Amino acid sequence: MYKRHINLIMLKKILQKIIDHLKQQPPFKFILIMTGCNLILIPLTLIFFFLAKYLGIHEGYSHTNPRMLFISAITLAPILETFTGQMIPILITRRFIKSSWIILTVSAIVFAAPHCTVNILRFFTAFINGILFAFTFLHWLKLSLGKAYWITFAVHFLYNFVVFLPFLFAETA
Repeated sequence: MYKRHINLIMLKKILQKIIDHLKQQPPFKFILIMTGCNLILIPLTLIFFFLAKYLGIHEGYSHTNPRMLFISAITLAPILETFTGQMIPILITRRFIKSSWIILTVSAIVFAAPHCTVNILRFFTAFINGILFAFTFLHWLKLSLGKAYWITFAVHFLYNFVVFLPFLFAETA
């Protein structure tokens, strides 16, 4: 029990150092780092994709034009989801709750919930993406609402660009 407590304290210190380092980055570098953090989730997303396929869970993209999916994923999704998944939940939750962790969690749940329409397993990776997007929004909100929105949008845009790029080369059914 004591050893686990020490490990948690060490983990918290490491996490705090990473957060402190991130907070010192200029916007462009911050965007690239946070996009990279989101892209680390791709193997987890692939595991869930194959698990869903194995379980016979519908993936939801099969009848979608690949080019239209790509365009909407890199333009409409980041614009709307930054507004509905980060800006609105964070601004509302901050009025009632001071804990950044609770604010991040609420925002991540709001962000991840609509992703369940793709398949239920997608919620888990979308939730982690939502935490990272909410962290981005909260950090830049200290400077301005505009910076918070557009920097979060940029991270989301770049992430979706990389993730949905293969859809451009997919054959239409």
